[in-house]
Amino acid sequence: MKIFFCIIIILAILIAPFAVLGRNSISGVTATNVSQKYFEGALYNVGRLLSLNLPKNTEKEVLTYNNGLFSDGNETLIVLMYHSFYRNSQDYKTKYSISVKDFEDELNVLEELSFEPVSLDDIYYYTKFGKRLPLRSVLLTFDDGFKTFFYIYPLIKKHKLRAAISIMTGFTGSSWSLTKEDIELLQKEGYVEFTSHTNTLHNDFKKALEKKEYKKIEEDIKKSREFFDSLGIKTTAFAYPLGAGSSDRTLRNILQKYGFEIGLDTWKHQYNKPKSDLYSIARIEVSEREGLSKKGKFREFLLDYLKD
Repeated sequence: MKIFFCIIIILAILIAPFAVLGRNSISGVTATNVSQKYFEGALYNVGRLLSLNLPKNTEKEVLTYNNGLFSDGNETLIVLMYHSFYRNSQDYKTKYSISVKDFEDELNVLEELSFEPVSLDDIYYYTKFGKRLPLRSVLLTFDDGFKTFFYIYPLIKKHKLRAAISIMTGFTGSSWSLTKEDIELLQKEGYVEFTSHTNTLHNDFKKALEKKEYKKIEEDIKKSREFFDSLGIKTTAFAYPLGAGSSDRTLRNILQKYGFEIGLDTWKHQYNKPKSDLYSIARIEVSEREGLSKKGKFREFLLDYLKD
């Protein structure tokens, strides 16, 4: 009778989160084909089960059954960082730019090496709770919000990848930046998310941190948040200008106050793993100055990264 009662409790708790799956079968559930709502529900219910002090064999069965939801530590999560793009020698470019052709070659390498797209939400749940991701996962990020993003946007759609554009919100609509209308269009089409990259403080952000001008920084971040709120765009990530401030505790408190739960950092030879620092998500810069913008170098770097 006791065993029967335990089975009934287990079934009741396990079945509840599956209500949001619609036509997905229980046997086909993995962390990558269900909604975040499901993942949160399943995580909560697994926790409830394990708190019941069930017999050891039952606990093992529960964890095994839900194994598809959680990381086994073997995933590789790479976040790439781009800036601007040029089509030919007549286009304006900087040391941070790469050519559209090189970008296309890089997407082909990602496909060749079986990388699959993930979102910022995926990264949040993977890092904080250990949500299972595809074995090789990638998110493309684009700093500053250059209009040249539209040169490569068709390629992102062609390869069905995910992009996150970091916007300096106070400069939207300038001669080089995306407009509000561009941002709204990209948001609707579903391939692109947006993150804050300050309002107008970008170039002086590092200096403001060094001087501990936190009121100035907070006001800037507040205005950036208000910009996204005015467009009805949910954004939970902040990209540090030049990678400055990722370890600053006061800055983190400001980011948390305004609803930023993820900090997009530069690559300091750290790796993105479950339980690693959500406010220091490692990103690898791909630009002509870094030398990774050529197909051979990019492929070589990824293969070395996968070995570590």
